[in-house]
Parts: sequence; C-alpha cells; structure tokens
Amino acid sequence: MIKSDLITCMNADPSTNALVNGKIVYEELPVSFDKTKNWINWSYSRGSGEDATSEKDYVITYNLTVQCVSPVLDTVDIISNTLYNYLIKYIGSRIKNIEMISESENTKEFKDTPQSVWYKTLTYQVDYYK
Repeated sequence: MIKSDLITCMNADPSTNALVNGKIVYEELPVSFDKTKNWINWSYSRGSGEDATSEKDYVITYNLTVQCVSPVLDTVDIISNTLYNYLIKYIGSRIKNIEMISESENTKEFKDTPQSVWYKTLTYQVDYYK
C-alpha cells in the first residue's frame, strides 16, 4: 500500500537520516517536539488522477507534502536539498517517479515558540504503480 511504501521511502536515505537528529514522522510533529533538533514531517494525499499502463497495471498520482524543520536556518535548506536529491532518484517496488512540484518561496519561522524554529515546505508528485 502507498502509506507503507512511502514510510520505507522517507526513512531509507542514510544522508537524510544523518541530518535529522529528531525524527522523520508521518503527519504532525509531536506537540512538544524538541525544538533543538532537526525534524521532517510528511503527509500524502490523492493527486490528480489515474492512468492505465496496461490491462493489469495503472498509475495513481499522489501528492507528498514534506516539511523540514530546524532551529538553524541554513540547516533547513541543507536537509531539503539532501532530501530532494534522494527523492528524485528513488525507485521503489511501486513508486517509480517522484518529482518536486512546489516549494515554499522562503523558509519561515514558527512565531508561537520562544525559540526560533525554521521550516520549509516542499510538495512532490509521486507516481504509484498499482
């Protein structure tokens, strides 16, 4: 299923894992996440459509939204660039293509925290073969 394949994908890159000293989490960051660490949270939703590739196979498009979070502004860009370089080359059992479709124009600061925490949001299109 798409969720388990995306969990495998999002946790498989050693370079990204080396930069994330918090966790890579599905959906929301924990309410009291450690703001001194680097995090990635991600979610997915059904994309624009399906295409038949043969009588047995078809491709479902999903949107993968990723948020890179860090107390250090430059680290947000390093994490997002490392993740990008990994994802665009990733080929899994059913995930055959991932491409970036948008990224937040600027890295933003969480305003409701006493400590600066920066984040950047990226959206990818995932082609999932069913």
